Amino acid sequence: MGGALPFVPQHPVPVFPLPGVVLFPSARLPLHIFELRY
Repeated sequence: MGGALPFVPQHPVPVFPLPGVVLFPSARLPLHIFELRY
């Protein structure tokens, strides 16, 4: 079907849970962060 190779991380990948969000591999989610420190 496609020529994409699977992503196999060499180290543990941190996960940031977001309620109600499901992403497909390689998908992007634009985030708007409203904190002064960022």
